[in-house]
Amino acid sequence: MSSSLALRSLFKALVTADGLTTRGPGLHGLTLQAKALAAAAASHEQPGDPVLLVVPTDAELEAVAGDIRFFLGAIEGLSDSALGNLVLPLPSLQVDPYRALAPHMRVSSARARALLALATGRARVVVASAPALLPKLPEPAALVARSLGVRVDADIDPQSLAALLADGGYDRHDPVEQHGEFCLRGGILDVYPPNELWPIRIEFMGDMVESIRRFDPDTQRSVESLDQFMVVPVRESTDPADLPVDLQRAATVFDYLAARKSGRLFVSESDEVASAIDRVRSQVKASFDEASTRSDAPAALVPPEALFMSNAELTPRLARAIRFSSLDVDASATGMTHVPTQPIAHFRGRVADWVAELRERTAAGDAIVFVAHTAG
Repeated sequence: MSSSLALRSLFKALVTADGLTTRGPGLHGLTLQAKALAAAAASHEQPGDPVLLVVPTDAELEAVAGDIRFFLGAIEGLSDSALGNLVLPLPSLQVDPYRALAPHMRVSSARARALLALATGRARVVVASAPALLPKLPEPAALVARSLGVRVDADIDPQSLAALLADGGYDRHDPVEQHGEFCLRGGILDVYPPNELWPIRIEFMGDMVESIRRFDPDTQRSVESLDQFMVVPVRESTDPADLPVDLQRAATVFDYLAARKSGRLFVSESDEVASAIDRVRSQVKASFDEASTRSDAPAALVPPEALFMSNAELTPRLARAIRFSSLDVDASATGMTHVPTQPIAHFRGRVADWVAELRERTAAGDAIVFVAHTAG
């Protein structure tokens, strides 16, 4: 989305006029879309410092991340491809660590991609669900060591790259057909990242990268040539079962936020975030207690406190975050700034009512922006 100068000017004026960059404990009266605009405005104001926005549940992640991409793109005129790498979701693992189930590959890959973007300073905004904050993580440097930027004409040993993919959780399979697979045949390495629509083919001339292309796995024909490609692990841990039981994990998501730059933390609906975290803690404790009583339980079952951040670690950090709230609260008691926003009206096919609303808004002097997926 390459926005016009008029649209960029409009959104910048909107951010300033509505006080979305006001300093203080937070903002209240915001719709979900207004929270996304506030996060985008914060990133635009200090583009060198990553923003971590915490929302209560995984169900909100994609919608909020999508809205932030739209607003940041509108404000700065960024392309869709650039925004896809700058604004990323961080979902929770969505599995019980005591039931021997691995997270879905797309979930673990999305987590690794977002954490890597924070650790390397490439992320502008990461949107995390409250449960996603809890797991203890490997040190940022360990995740960075399992990723690699591949460029045309770069010198890279194909065997070393294959080993890096295997360590990052990719499965060897010839031919590559599914996400999370790779294969090395002579001077050609194929890899199918979980976040890519097409697999990637890297051709080598000895140890030099000769070409990088997306290709159709059915026809083997090239779809698009690339100048570079980032190898990202499909899981954040080196644990072969991809479960959060690695006792070497001493870092937290906040270490990733501050890994390269001074990151900023925002929390949407802090009470709901706290409730979501409490629910996860209760579920994990109950599952641990049940697992401890099973006859086939390991002799040294890892306790929850070794896998997840404690309240003593997490609560003070969340308390220092800038808060976004949809409710109108007592600003004099909280110090929060009120920003009056209204939810979007849904007309559900009632075109006449929609036209009447547009005329009323126009007569009132409001600026109206139409947003659609395509020009058609």
